[in-house]
This record gives sequence, structure tokens and C-alpha cells, in this order.
Amino acid sequence: MKMIISPAVTWCKGYKNALLMHLHDEKVQSVPLSVLEVIEYIAHCQSTNYQDVLIRFSEHADVVKGYLDFLLQKQWLLEVPDFVDYQPISIEPSAILKTRNFYLEVSDNTSLSWFEDIALWLRKHRATHSLIISLSDESEKTQSVASDIIKRARNLGYNQCGILLSQHIKNENIYDGMSGDLDFFLAQQNAASSTHINHVEVITLTKDIVHKGSHLQSNLYSCRHNKLGTYRADNIFIDKNKAIYPHPFDLYLLGRAKNSLNLSQVINGPKAHSYFFMSKDKIDKCRICEYRLSCTNSLWNRQDKDVLSSAPKNCTYDPIVGVWHDTPVTNTAYKLEA
Repeated sequence: MKMIISPAVTWCKGYKNALLMHLHDEKVQSVPLSVLEVIEYIAHCQSTNYQDVLIRFSEHADVVKGYLDFLLQKQWLLEVPDFVDYQPISIEPSAILKTRNFYLEVSDNTSLSWFEDIALWLRKHRATHSLIISLSDESEKTQSVASDIIKRARNLGYNQCGILLSQHIKNENIYDGMSGDLDFFLAQQNAASSTHINHVEVITLTKDIVHKGSHLQSNLYSCRHNKLGTYRADNIFIDKNKAIYPHPFDLYLLGRAKNSLNLSQVINGPKAHSYFFMSKDKIDKCRICEYRLSCTNSLWNRQDKDVLSSAPKNCTYDPIVGVWHDTPVTNTAYKLEA
């Protein structure tokens, strides 16, 4: 019998600890870096067994035996017949960018023909399937334009349409005329809102503070996109002045969309490329954290809004000492330099 790492298991090395991730069961296990030394030895051996590993690490045989017994019990490691060939799951990401959600701020000046041009380009070139609008004001003209845009989006193949509730609009009755065409409302954090508006569900976005395990997602999608950063292309936001941003919560100006040609040039341009491919390996603090491949904390939570590699302002984990705290830890950079 030979010993192998479960094909669904991958790992990530941090400054203090390492993290094992099971991409099928979505389990994570924090382990000392010394465990990773054993894991990597097994991974690089074409064939090895329990006794071979103990011989290789004979100076620390008792400790390594404890590691192996634990990992076998949890099925992070497997013992299989010598003739069985297992290939690990590849977490190498695809460079193909998709934009799932199109956020649009609608005003009384938003042109339906302009919207069709932009929305069609996103459907064709970015496989966009969700439209989420916000209203710039409460005027009847804006409400009418928004209603027409939602109906047109359905005809263009957008299978989900929703409204991001604007905090400056308090009167929920303005949504009456369009709620029949909606799948959901989105409410911002700490916003006072109902659970339903005209029988349409209101989804409240989660809080930004990252506590232990709250932003971990150990699956293939998370690992692949955190490694390359392409999950940041999941959203695009165009405001009432046609300015393009990555998201309504991240007003990092990418350019302007007077038409679909402009949008194409901006999205395929260097500034957008830098944003979309900003992987966790490039971000201060995150780059030395063992949780970086499974963390879903958003890039818009960075300390310096103008610097994409700026460390997150809302993470309570300190990768230098490997400890979770109750409040955000923002000073790991100087500790590392010291």
C-alpha cells in the first residue's frame, strides 16, 4: 500500500502556519508549517508508504507519526494499492474573464438605446446574466426609465434582475411599479429595510468585519480565483454619469462608457486588468497568510483605496503570530519588516 494525499486536498503556506483545504467537502484544517513539510514530501514522491515517511523523518519520528495518524484519520491522507494512480485536482485558474453582475445607477437621463448597447456587449463578451440597478433619485421619470430598463434586460437574456436599495431613498413605495419584474432587492450593511418589498425578498449584505471562519470558502472556485484574482471581474458598475467602477462599493475609477466600444476598451485596458488580476498573493498581509486561497474578503475593503495592494482594513487575523483577534489587525506590515 502506498500513501497519497487525497486528490481533493490542496494547501497554502503562510508566515506562521499552513492551511489544508478539502475542495470537495469544503473543510479547512490549520496546521503547523512542519506538517506541510511532510505533506510536500509525500506529494513529490512517486511512491511512498507509512514506514518510508517515518524513516525519512527519523529524527522526529514520534512527532511525524502523530501527524500521519491525524491526517489519515481525517482522510487528508489516503492509503491505496500501489497500482492505483490518482491525479490531484488542479487549482490552476482560467484566464477567461466573466462578469456575472452588471450594476447600473439609473437616472432620468439614462437612455434605453445606450443601455441596450452596453447590456448586449456584456451578454456577448462577458456572459453577464444579472442586472442590479440603483435609482439616483425618486422622480417619476427615473422610476419609469428603471422599469423600462428591467423589462428590456429580460428580453436581452438577463435571467436575474434586482435593485440595490439606495440609502438616500427612504420611500419604498417608489418600487411598486417595477417589483413584478424583480427577483430580489439588495440592502446595504446596517441599512434599515424590510425583509420583503411587495413580496420580493430583500437580501441584506453581510458585514465586512472578517472574524474566524466568516469569510472562508474552501472550494475549487475560491482557490482558483484567489490564486489569479479573476473573481474580481465578477462585477461591473456604471453610474449615472457613465463612469465605470469595479463595484458600487469600490469607486476605483476605471474609465467611462459612452458606448460599448468605450466599455470594451476600458475593461480590456491596463487599469482594469490590474484590478481584475489582483490576486491575494499581491496584497499586503494577505500574501503571507495561509488563508489567502480560501478567503472571500473583498478587495474594496483595502486600507488605501488608491492602492490595490493595500492590506485589508477589516481582517481580524494576524498571520505573523497565527492568531484571530476580536478587532481588525492592520499593523502586520511593520511587524514583518521589523
